[in-house]
Amino acid sequence: MKQELSLQRRRLMLVSLGFLFLATFLGLRLIQKSLIQHGTYQALAKGQQYQQTELVGKRGQILVKDGPGTSTYPLATNQTLYAVNLVPSQIADKRKTADELAKLTQADAQYIYDQINNNKQYVPPLKQKLSYDEAQKVKDLKLEGVYIRPQPTRFYPEDGLASQVLGFVNGEGAGQYGIEGHYDDMLAGSSGQVGTAKNATGEALALGASSYTPPKDGDTMVLTVDRNVQYQAEQALSKAVDKFHASGGSVIIMNPQTGGIVALASRPTFDPNRYSAYDVGSYTNQTESLSYEPGSTFKVIAMGAALDAGAVTPTTTVNGTASVKVGDREIFNSAKKPYGLETMTQVIENSDNVGMVFVSRQIGGQKLYDYIKKFGFGTPTGVELAGEISPTLPALSGLNEVNFATMAFGQGISVTPLQLITAVNAYANQGKLIQPHIVDQIQHQDGKVENVETKAVRQVVSPQAASQITGMMVRVVEAGAGKPAAVAGYRVAGKTGTAQIPQGGAYEENATIGNFVGFAPADNPRFIMLVKVDRPKGVTFAEESAAPTFGELAKFLLTYYNVPPSK
Repeated sequence: MKQELSLQRRRLMLVSLGFLFLATFLGLRLIQKSLIQHGTYQALAKGQQYQQTELVGKRGQILVKDGPGTSTYPLATNQTLYAVNLVPSQIADKRKTADELAKLTQADAQYIYDQINNNKQYVPPLKQKLSYDEAQKVKDLKLEGVYIRPQPTRFYPEDGLASQVLGFVNGEGAGQYGIEGHYDDMLAGSSGQVGTAKNATGEALALGASSYTPPKDGDTMVLTVDRNVQYQAEQALSKAVDKFHASGGSVIIMNPQTGGIVALASRPTFDPNRYSAYDVGSYTNQTESLSYEPGSTFKVIAMGAALDAGAVTPTTTVNGTASVKVGDREIFNSAKKPYGLETMTQVIENSDNVGMVFVSRQIGGQKLYDYIKKFGFGTPTGVELAGEISPTLPALSGLNEVNFATMAFGQGISVTPLQLITAVNAYANQGKLIQPHIVDQIQHQDGKVENVETKAVRQVVSPQAASQITGMMVRVVEAGAGKPAAVAGYRVAGKTGTAQIPQGGAYEENATIGNFVGFAPADNPRFIMLVKVDRPKGVTFAEESAAPTFGELAKFLLTYYNVPPSK
């Protein structure tokens, strides 16, 4: 009897211990759920009772001028396209769904069937960038598990026009290159959210609590670019590149007084609507992202410095021999023939290397170097485009007489086209260096309008020196190698340059870059322009490639701006 009682007590004790253990475990779990994991379960409950949807702000537009007036035109805007999304677990008749979708999307029916037959939780969109009509046809099929979702998409109405100015927006919605890349944060705006209460079946409650944070649209950029001038520049450049079987080229047209870029074109180019179909090199804006030795166009920089320093005057003379000895080098002029007694004006008119060696010696290496820096070489221009480079000037301590002599006629120094046209533009502005810009106005979404003002960087040369070098450049067009750039009835100031291409410490054989920079009318410039043709075939000098393109565009511009003849 005692043994049975003892056994019952032990059993009761074990049961009690079991209940105590279970109660302790449940208590601890309750504490864990209610206190430690309270936030997690609250979030889960909220997720079942409350739905939050992201609202995407519209990307700001990029507008350009549409003529000499104030009207504008969008070169980068937005449109809504559509994607076909599939949820395999919701598709009952997979074969029928695959066959129906194949008819409308041009996708392979077997491929669609394979995608949805394994009940994946997610499959990539079957088709993207459908028009509204195309998407509606899919929607009208009323297929279970098939959804049409809107896709806000960047759209470029003029296809490839000014593509390297604009850049593009990639698949993740980030701006790349050009204005899209440089101003990505301002153009992109920010997202908002809307929250809606749901019932037990997941349906939105009409009177349920809700929250709303509005999205912010991006700012709109108004550029200084003129759509009509940009088109003409691209057409003329393509014509030159094709005619001379060139590897590429560039055109920059700028307002001399404001520094506003009216047109900026490069070849090769691309269509930002289909950017992935092009080589990455096509995205590069050559005018600001690639450097070259400018050749004889740089002579007006060195001559302007010497005039301003008082080292020479337009009537200073030099004996224009076929060559000159500098250190251990013999430097020839391009014709390898003597010009005889020349004035400084004739040195520029004849584009005489020997005469420019004389100029470099008159001004001296240190002073010439200082002027080159004053003209802005060695530093970025500050233009509002992604990817601008600035070739580094060689250290002054490492330069000798030969270096200064060759720099005076554009060898041994690298520049970008944008740096060169900006420097020459000082002559069109009475010696003042004007910072180039391509954004005219920023229209903020809060209603504020920010106008980009003209920025004068510094006085580089005196108005007198600027006037003197302008007169020399007029002689180049009227009597020198720049004749193909002339426009009847107008005084055009310009300079040719046939640049050699350095490679491995020497220059390539039979390969040059033709460039021409100038402005018109010379006495009251309405535009300044640089034309560059890379590696033209069948011609030797810039007067055969770049200068005629300049002349063609100059004639158009003088008519377009209704500029009366100057003579």
